[in-house]
Amino acid sequence: GMLPEKKVLAASAKDLTLSYDWFQTDSLITIVIYTKQKDMNAELVIVDCQDKRLRGEIIVDDHSYLVEVDLDHAVEEDLAVNIAEKVGKVEIILKKKNNIHWKMLGQPLENHNTFIKRTDRGLFYRKCKLVSKTEVTHDTKLFCLMLPKSTHLHVPTGQHVYLKQIIAGTEVIKPYTPVLPFLPLDFKEPSRNAGAHMYLMIKIYSCGLFTQALDHLQIGDYISVSNPEGNFKKSQVQTLEDLFLLAAGTGFTPMVKLLNFALTEVSHLRYVHLL
Repeated sequence: GMLPEKKVLAASAKDLTLSYDWFQTDSLITIVIYTKQKDMNAELVIVDCQDKRLRGEIIVDDHSYLVEVDLDHAVEEDLAVNIAEKVGKVEIILKKKNNIHWKMLGQPLENHNTFIKRTDRGLFYRKCKLVSKTEVTHDTKLFCLMLPKSTHLHVPTGQHVYLKQIIAGTEVIKPYTPVLPFLPLDFKEPSRNAGAHMYLMIKIYSCGLFTQALDHLQIGDYISVSNPEGNFKKSQVQTLEDLFLLAAGTGFTPMVKLLNFALTEVSHLRYVHLL
């Protein structure tokens, strides 16, 4: 039941070798990825399972390892991801729709079992449902998007995602930085039973083609959301005593999660200056 040997399209400076295996019980399929990274965490693991197509991506610095297969049989919508951080082992657990024995995991797709630079990987999108719009100011709204149950995705502090829409027959893509949900004082977080949520605070421009299209989305509509992008690392501020944040140009939203991280987790911090 094994897939072909690993194909490496580009070697990293560390010459890392990641690998995977899989096994099954009567009701479960478990894919195990051995990263050999001692600092592996949930933000470095992105998993999507759409219409029998499984895509699991592991981020290692500026490279990524990909497991991507067309599964042999159907699985339930919800999946689980377990991470043994100290040994770098990642488990993706799928529930079989039918309790039958799988002869193989599935057919490998073109980029399956590759370890290449993230910039060469390209963006991957999944459709997320708009579950609420909360007015923050007269021209700014907090959008709450629900990820599919079959998606495991955490956007790291200092990184952004891309939203993609078809507007007047043209594909338009714009970057946005997720924020914390409690910016409006009267905000009520939706039930977590449905799935994970992502929050975007977006200023609606009267002449903005993209933001006007966003504002006209109805509750229950879907929008395509990419994997996280960005080069910021928490270690850049971990030992700082004074932090200067320049929000001119980028706006306030990229600073929200960074401010929260600095104030709650940077132990030596004395002053934060937001300009």
